[in-house]
Parts: sequence; C-alpha cells; structure tokens
Amino acid sequence: DLNVQVQGTTTGGTTTGNYIATGAWTQVGFAFDGSGVDNAAKLSIYIAGVSRTVTFIGTMPTVTASNTQPAYLGQVGTDTLFMDGKMAEFAIWQRVLLAAEFAALHNRFAPTFFRRGLVSYLPLVRGVVDICGAASITDDTSAADHPAIIRPAGWSSATAL
Repeated sequence: DLNVQVQGTTTGGTTTGNYIATGAWTQVGFAFDGSGVDNAAKLSIYIAGVSRTVTFIGTMPTVTASNTQPAYLGQVGTDTLFMDGKMAEFAIWQRVLLAAEFAALHNRFAPTFFRRGLVSYLPLVRGVVDICGAASITDDTSAADHPAIIRPAGWSSATAL
C-alpha cells in the first residue's frame, strides 16, 4: 500500500496492491489539482508510470497549505516512522504532470525533460544537490545500483533550470 496524507489532517488517499516489489526501483508520482470536482479529480497516484485506484479518507482540499515548515521525504514529519527503502530522482513541479509524462519518468527519462513548472529536482544518487536550488539536503546515500537515467542533450549538474 502507498499512502499520502494532507499535513495536519486525517484526509488522504491510499492505493492497495502489490505495485512495489521489494528490492527493485519503482517510479512513484503524485498529482494534485485542487480545481478537480471530486477527490479522484484532485489527487492521482502513479506507480510504475500508471495511474492507480485511490481510496480516499475525507475530502481533498482545493489548495495545499502554504507554510515554511520543512518537508520530510520517507518520514512522517519528525516522527520515528521511516520508509523502508531508498529514494532517488525526486522532483516537484508547480503544475500537474500529464499521464504521458509520468510514463516517461517511469521509463527512466529525467525530470529535466519536463522543465515547465519544475521547481525542485534532487537526483540523490550522483553527488548532485537540488538542480533548481530550491532545497538543501544533508545526505546523498541512495544506492549505487540505481538504473541509468536518460538526460536531455547538453545536461550537466551545473545546468540551471
């Protein structure tokens, strides 16, 4: 199961199924569009490039909270609950990605192919910090066995977005 929860509430969504195999890299993506008419139109969860069925708890908001609180990847806030796995190629856009873009990300295309609205990109496996400069990280320890990523021509870690 994969869960996403709106900070400070019990509202969220869950996928059920054996979509993520132990010991294998799996592309996971979330799309939020507050203008949707219902929960399913507001939040989508993509696993391995495919939109999955989401079971919702509560009503998804029309906007996300704007705050200066840190975001935690693979951890529930400052709690001691951690993801049992590794993370790489993390990116945030200020727009909803298309299904075809999620599929391309699953097929190893780098987030830098989809620059429109890209505000944060953390490869996490190649000694590169946030390509967009929007975040700081203190650890770069993801697995060396991560599959090769297809990058745009002329791309380098020094290339500003």
